[in-house]
This record gives sequence, C-alpha cells and structure tokens, in this order.
Amino acid sequence: MAFLKNAINIFGRTKTIGVISIISIIVISYGLFFYLQNATESNIRNSLFEQQKQRS
Repeated sequence: MAFLKNAINIFGRTKTIGVISIISIIVISYGLFFYLQNATESNIRNSLFEQQKQRS
C-alpha cells in the first residue's frame, strides 16, 4: 500500500512539473515573439528612414 501511495505522489509531482514546464514554454515563446517582432519592426523603420534621407 505504501508503494502505491508513493507512486501516486510521484506521478502527481511529475504532472505538476509538466504543467509548469508547458506554461513556462508558452510564456517564454510569446515574450520572445513580441521582442523579436519589435526589434524587426524597428530595424525596418530605421532602414526606411535612412533610405528616405538618402533620396532627399
């Protein structure tokens, strides 16, 4: 009976760690996506600004 209790307890911990890991991956992915999107947008904006300065 003690073995069964330990097995259930370990499975519960593993499940909790899995859920936390998945949530962490999702949050980090969204953060990285928005950071890279902002950096790319800024680079494009600066490039277009430089092109306009060269044409004038």
